Parts: sequence; structure tokens; C-alpha cells
Amino acid sequence: MRRHFTIGSIIVGLASLAILLSGCGGKSAAAPRLRPRPTATPRPTATPRPMLVRSRALAVSTASAASSSTTVVVANARAGRAVVLGDDHVADVVSLDRGAVVADAALPGDVKIGRDDPRDRMVFAGIDPTVGSPYMGSLDLASGTVMTHTLPSTMQGVDIAAVAADPSGGGLYLATKPSPGLAPELMGVSSHGTVNRARIRALAGIASALYVDARHDRVVSIETNSTGVGAVIEGFAKDGLSLRWTATLGYVPDDYVFDPVRGDVWCLAHGGRVQLLSTSTGRVVSTVDPSYAKPSGWSQNSDLVVDMTRGIGYVSWASASSDTNGMKIDRIDPAARTRMTLKRASGGQLVAVMGTGRVLAWDVSQVLVMLDPRTGRTMKTLASPAALLVGGGKGGGTQGQLSGPLDVAQDGERVVLVFAATVPFQNTISGDNTAPGVVIVTLRDVV
Repeated sequence: MRRHFTIGSIIVGLASLAILLSGCGGKSAAAPRLRPRPTATPRPTATPRPMLVRSRALAVSTASAASSSTTVVVANARAGRAVVLGDDHVADVVSLDRGAVVADAALPGDVKIGRDDPRDRMVFAGIDPTVGSPYMGSLDLASGTVMTHTLPSTMQGVDIAAVAADPSGGGLYLATKPSPGLAPELMGVSSHGTVNRARIRALAGIASALYVDARHDRVVSIETNSTGVGAVIEGFAKDGLSLRWTATLGYVPDDYVFDPVRGDVWCLAHGGRVQLLSTSTGRVVSTVDPSYAKPSGWSQNSDLVVDMTRGIGYVSWASASSDTNGMKIDRIDPAARTRMTLKRASGGQLVAVMGTGRVLAWDVSQVLVMLDPRTGRTMKTLASPAALLVGGGKGGGTQGQLSGPLDVAQDGERVVLVFAATVPFQNTISGDNTAPGVVIVTLRDVV
């Protein structure tokens, strides 16, 4: 049991101790003098302001720009690392804090990435072009050490559609594409590359994404059906891969987001409808349609972003060239089944929701802006990452080029954006002034 002592009780205790010592012939203990606590001057409440912590342009390949390109980027905000792969099958591990390549590793071939590993590894599977058979492996984000395992020869010639990692550290789940004589399949692979034939299940369609929901013991496969005009979502037990439920959608989602906090999959239809499916049961738990008719000439962006702390989603619409309103953002509250329209003066792409609830967008003028989640008003305009692409000494003054975000990773208040870029880089072998690269931007939303 905890005991709580007040200043008054301590004084009484000291006084009693003094009397006791006096009665025993000891010296009387003087009562302590209590100094008044100085009154602290209250500090003004800090105004929330997003802060650009680090932004760095990096060349990820020294090969000829004509024959090399950035193909896959995975950012891990928790580990403070990003992995960049070019078509030379070399993985560069980039420190987000130092803004530099800290390790590189050669991979056997093309890869499909599984991102969620609690031990800060990049887990992956791919095809070894020399033998035509699949393999799986892991890349340690701290050391750059690679471990690979060849999958059974019975999988030779099979291509991989999607990969997901078990967040409890139990290996990979692979979804394969159909091949001559073989239907698409889902299989569990141990961390040592062992495939248990009893854990292979046929899929109803071709998977575009896999999610592992450890909370509800589910592996969820989002697939396009055989006609190509609808989607099938299947939920399997994580151990054993027995089919637990099947859900069908009359559309192929433009975008989907898995919410591990609530165990929901958000699906965005092309017409603006947003539906939430429970990964536990496969039931649609919420459907929210647009509250207004789509204006003539407007088009929906495929940029569903979700505030998983508050359970709020955002999607956007791009205006017609003759419309000066620029951009409409729908703020979706599935619990209340409400949809509120926010307006912006210029267009862009929604990127992420910060820890404070503010929305990060990539503006058409190639700057990052922070938006008020209630009004859509621009609260802060951040420096353009494109400004980093002036070559100076590395590229002889060459101006690089920047395209939209390849990957977005988030860990608490830190958000990492990785942009594809042509980076100024003087190649002494080929004579080129640019090389395929990335711009890595680290943001913190500071309150």
C-alpha cells in the first residue's frame, strides 16, 4: 500500500522526534524553517507550429542516368532509416538523422517489400533472375546485413503479387500471381524460408495488397476479381491460413489504408464512397458517401489519408482548369457517418495526417503545406524540397527534377517523405551531370 506524506505531517513528525530526543537527554532538534516557494511566472501557451527538421538530397546511384533508376523506396521512421533500391539491385540504407548513406548491400534480384517488422528489419521477397526462382530475405537497417533464403523449387517461374510481414516476428506471407497451370495463392513462409505446404491457400483473385492484423489474428488479402471490375477481400487466420470470411465490393478501390489501431481497412471508391471493413469479421462497419454532387470536370485524387489516432479520413478532388476553387477535401468521420467539405485555393495531393491532427499536403507549386483539419486553411508553408536540387559543386550547377512522394512513413510525431528525383551528380565515368536519386524530408509537428 502506498503512503502519502504531506508537509504538515512531516513537521508534526519532526516535532515529535525532537520531544523524544529531549526526553532521552539528547539535544533538542530545531524545527526546520520552511521557505516560501517562489511564484513561477506563467509561460505563454506555445503556438502549434510544424517544423522542418531535416531535408537532404541524395544520389543513390553512380551508374549512368540513362540506364539506372530508383525503383523501390521504403522508409522506417521508428528506426530512423530509409532503404532505396535501384535497378542495379543494390540497397542503400540512408540515415534519416545524418542524411547520408550508412550501408549498402547487394540483393539477388527484384524485390517486393514487406515493411512491418518489430526488429527494425526490411523483410522482402523477390525473383532471382539468374535462376528464375523466388527468394526471401531480410535487411538489417542498422548494419546493412542481408540474409536470403531460396524458396522451394516447386515455386520456380511463379511471380509474387504482394508481401506482408508478421509484426510478431514470425516471417512472411506471400501472395502469388497466376501462372500457367497455377491459380493465385497465399502462403506463409517461416523466418528461415521454409514453406509449409499445409499453409498454402488458393485466392479468389489477384492480390494487390496484404495486411497482417496481429490484434485479430488475421491476414487480409485485397484482390481484384476475375472480371477486373470489382474487388474481393479475404480474411485468413494468421496461424494455419484457414479462410474466415470473404467480402465483395462492386468496385476496385482507388486506394486503401489499413488501420492497425482499430483493425479496419479503409477503401476508397472512384466515385468518392468510403467504406470501412472490419478485419475481424469482414463486415462493412461504415459507409460514407459524398454529401454533394461531383462538380463538372472535377476528378478524384487517389490520396486517402487517415488520422488513426482520431479515426478521421481525408480524400481530395482536383478542380477543372476553368474552376478557381482549386481543391476540395472531404473530411470523413465514419463513426458519426458525416462528411465535411473543406476548400483550398490551389490543388495538390494529400500526404499524411500529423500527430496533432493537421493535414500535410504536397501543393501543385511543389511545396509542402500544413492544413487546418477543420477548415482546409493553409496554416504553414514549408520550404520546397526542390530547392535542394541545385547542383553546385556536385552537378556543375545542374538543376535536378522532383516528382511526388514515393513513400510516406510515420512514427509518432515524425513523418518521413521520400521523393523520387533526378539529383545533380557529376559522374566522372559517363560524364553525366545527374543521377537517379531521392530527396528525403523529415518533418516533426511540434506543439
